[in-house]
Amino acid sequence: MTIAKIEAIAPAKVNLALHVLGKRPEDGYHLIESLVVFTDFGDHLSISASPTFAFDVSGPFANDVPKGGENLIVKAIDLLPSKPQTSIQLTKNIPVEAGLGGGSSDAATALQLLAEWGTGPISKPQYIHQLGADVPVCLHGQPAARVSGIGEHVQGLSDPLPETHLVLANPNIAVSTRDVFQITKLPPEAPLPAVPSFRSVIDFTAWLKEQRNDLEAAAIHCCGAITEVLSALRHCQNCLLARMSGSGATCFGIFTHASTAAAAATRLQRAHPNWWIVPTVLTHKTARQIPS
Repeated sequence: MTIAKIEAIAPAKVNLALHVLGKRPEDGYHLIESLVVFTDFGDHLSISASPTFAFDVSGPFANDVPKGGENLIVKAIDLLPSKPQTSIQLTKNIPVEAGLGGGSSDAATALQLLAEWGTGPISKPQYIHQLGADVPVCLHGQPAARVSGIGEHVQGLSDPLPETHLVLANPNIAVSTRDVFQITKLPPEAPLPAVPSFRSVIDFTAWLKEQRNDLEAAAIHCCGAITEVLSALRHCQNCLLARMSGSGATCFGIFTHASTAAAAATRLQRAHPNWWIVPTVLTHKTARQIPS
């Protein structure tokens, strides 16, 4: 039976911890170890039959998304055996260049949906990592994973993380990942330890407090408003931990309950009407996986 339409959420990715360990000698790419999680909030993709391939973008951040060959969805489709006869509609809810892996999640979700559609396996899987460092973990299909190397090594966690509610906050300022990495200093820091099992979000947060985001200082140098966002989150009632995600400028606050996260998000939005603020929760759904 021919599928008329298929759709899914491309979830926002959050780096709860990100340790920079050095640079790869052959090309200078930074080596990292990171705990990556996905949320219930994200972009929306829908795919329907079309006489020819078509791609369109709508949503609050549509104007920030390239529509042509620079778009990661379009680049990902070039990895398929042939361009599918489908219309892809992206509703862009995740800010661009925000440290939330939105473009990578969009590309991965598009490939996963097209695999369900029946386009077949990717013909050039060796080029997946060239789409971006976050694409492999987005394709991995797990709600949380440990990522290492330059992003190409992905290992799912042995135990699920406890229910964890977040408030995501961004000052509506795009931050270039390349610029952040270029000025990131490389002190001799400890690697990310193995992720244990946790009884509660309180235990989980206590462990996270011992970890870092080594891109934070460089990102603040590029965007001083990150300091204000972190301070605002830390002063929220019931916030257990505030940290920057990825290369910024989005920061997250951890809360024990949906109600306290929602209340904090409401107060923050009133105090900072020009910021982008969303309450969400770590997803426990297993994402679609493309056939190998």
